Amino acid sequence: MRNCNPATLQLCNPVILEPETLNLKPETQISPILTAVGLGPGDPDLITVKGVRAIEAADVIFVPRSRDGGDSVAQKIAAKWLADRQTVIPVTTPMTRDEGVLRQAWRSAAQTIHRALHPADGQARRGAYLILGDPLLYGTFPYILNELRQIDPDFQFDVIPGVPSFVAAAAKIRTLLSAAGDRIAIVPASRRTDAAALRALFFNFETVILLKAGKVFPQLVSALAALRLIEYSAYFERVGMPDERIIIGKDILAMPRRSQPYLSLMIVRAPEAETPPPETIAPGGYPITLTNLAGRKVVVVGGGAVGERKMRGLLAARVAVTLVSPSATPQLAQWAGTGKIRWEKRPFQPQDIAGATLVFATTDDRAVNAAIGAAAEAAGVLCNIADDPTAGSFHLPAVHRNGNITIAVSTGGMNPTRAAKIRNRLAAIIQAEEGGTA
Repeated sequence: MRNCNPATLQLCNPVILEPETLNLKPETQISPILTAVGLGPGDPDLITVKGVRAIEAADVIFVPRSRDGGDSVAQKIAAKWLADRQTVIPVTTPMTRDEGVLRQAWRSAAQTIHRALHPADGQARRGAYLILGDPLLYGTFPYILNELRQIDPDFQFDVIPGVPSFVAAAAKIRTLLSAAGDRIAIVPASRRTDAAALRALFFNFETVILLKAGKVFPQLVSALAALRLIEYSAYFERVGMPDERIIIGKDILAMPRRSQPYLSLMIVRAPEAETPPPETIAPGGYPITLTNLAGRKVVVVGGGAVGERKMRGLLAARVAVTLVSPSATPQLAQWAGTGKIRWEKRPFQPQDIAGATLVFATTDDRAVNAAIGAAAEAAGVLCNIADDPTAGSFHLPAVHRNGNITIAVSTGGMNPTRAAKIRNRLAAIIQAEEGGTA
């Protein structure tokens, strides 16, 4: 039996509760089991039917609270589903970054839960652990579960999902989160979420959701204002609760520049027709088409999805590509296995770019990408830095080839999605014209 940990929750052998199991009468004998119930963002009406059934079927209700003696928001949300026959036990999950304090709190909570579900009288109990949002999305449940499995490797549990706060928030203002091939980034806001970090996010994603935005709210507002994205932003606080607050667009600038409550988030959807301000785009761009690249050395550093996309175009140009990365996507590994590319399975070293014509920095570490760019500049090698359009020496446009016609659309690396859409429209026009003359 494998123990559970937050990164491999699927290995914890969960017990699947069917609807008829959840409708068992309280006195029905079962094995001790804990069900984590996602309550959604705060509106009791957004608790799923299955979640309500699990709450009603439980003998013991566990409600998290941020400090000893404090109120439990989860208990208030689920209050109308609780019965007098049930025992409600608070467990403290402090809001701190101190790993030692957190581990002790998780261990204490696990011990409390285990004792409550295995009482001295030998009568097994059903438990429900109530948590805001979804139990598996930035919640404390996986960590407590890990401690429970340390106590009892055979501990049985189930998870009932909840409506994520950002989904409920988008519904509140009826805004689109994604469409067609749009990509969404869901990240917890932190001190590192500055203008540069947001610019990198919007390089790859059309919608960015910033959870736990309250503590760094002033920083987020400054960053979004610098990128001219405030009018496309929405701030949400305590979604679905009686004291809910929603501020949209430029009205966010009127809010006091101070920390906001913990239960807050921001949704930013960059418009297709908008690009970042001119001062954020590297000046002096000069479009060219490189020819006779066959056999020349090109280095791609980073074996993720971005590196794979760059590699496809290079292979089409019959370039001798070297991949430098400790790991790689299955496709990149397959190309290396068949000899299409050379793979140096290790971190980047400055000597990797010796003799190269082009270098692509595509790792997920901004510091590493910056170091690659610096090494390339020192060596006089052209370099593309995927996550920072203002750095490096060239960008890749969105390209369409049709015979001798080549369409290349560039937004200076700041909005590749828009470039691709424009490219597709122009390609459709050319194809329609050719179809008409055929």
